[in-house]
Amino acid sequence: MIFGGGNPSAEEDLGIIPYFCTATDTWQILKASSAHNPPGRMAHSCNKVNNHVIVTGGQVRKTFSQGPIQNFPYNDALSDMWLFNLDTFSWSELAISLPQEIFFHSGAIGCDGNLYTFGGSKYVSWNTNQGIPQRITKRMNTLYKVEIFVPPLIELAWAVFAEKFDFVDSEDMLELGIPDYFVKRTV
Repeated sequence: MIFGGGNPSAEEDLGIIPYFCTATDTWQILKASSAHNPPGRMAHSCNKVNNHVIVTGGQVRKTFSQGPIQNFPYNDALSDMWLFNLDTFSWSELAISLPQEIFFHSGAIGCDGNLYTFGGSKYVSWNTNQGIPQRITKRMNTLYKVEIFVPPLIELAWAVFAEKFDFVDSEDMLELGIPDYFVKRTV
């Protein structure tokens, strides 16, 4: 499945999702069943967790008109987050968003079930070059952690233990019966 994308002059509609059918070795089109779909975008992150796909941030094409400059196309950044259900083929916008609009960032689902986004770019100002407006971008070195789903109880218990008992060494943790995959996170 391909969720969005594009080129400098257009972005793909997220209500229409191309996918490769391995049974027929052909590309097919899936139309989202939801009434409200996210705006098309490019330079976003896309991550799968269980039976969902999370689309975060990116760029969308807009038009600028002011004074002598009319219908000038430009890209704008997004901070929204959308969830695509792979069982119902429907979109829903999440009530949370990134702290700022970013694009060309990376995203990953951590072992704790949280979504982590790193880096990317943001727009910081406008500039004019020979009368043509241009967006000025800044590269980011920021890591965001977003809890999309309530983590499993064992992850919640580990988070409390790791915060309250950070003085316990790895050997003692293993003797207490803490699973080695948690202990390895402390090394």
